[in-house]
Amino acid sequence: MGYVDQNLTKSEEVIKTAGLHWFIYMKGLVLFLLGVIFMSSPDNAAIGTFFLLIGLISLIAAFISVKTTELAITNKRVIAKFGLISRQTVELNLNKIEGLDVNQGIFGRIFNFGNIVIGGTGGKKSPIKYISKPLEFRKEVNEQIEG
Repeated sequence: MGYVDQNLTKSEEVIKTAGLHWFIYMKGLVLFLLGVIFMSSPDNAAIGTFFLLIGLISLIAAFISVKTTELAITNKRVIAKFGLISRQTVELNLNKIEGLDVNQGIFGRIFNFGNIVIGGTGGKKSPIKYISKPLEFRKEVNEQIEG
């Protein structure tokens, strides 16, 4: 891991890492497949090209998100890094975390992914979207908080 490993303190160690779920590709895949369907009819080639292009852009954006997102729980904090060109980081000390909410829709429950919102002291909310196995992530954070 790049960012997480580079920013660990002396006595800090990574307990668990997590990643984004493959479901992040579904929007792009559906749009791309719609494009293929519309392209099969010459009358709808323009619409098909539009859907193919938007689907391809969405798939590339999802791939970049998966490759540039790092999520880790250490013995001292939760670290999340997002972004390729611009970087957004969330680093919350375990003793500053007030709550951790897991939001899962129907597909999230079926395919085991969801959004986690970490509530820190001072009312700061830090959302992490499309995380794979969010209940395990929450459980590990709670275990680290309890010591």
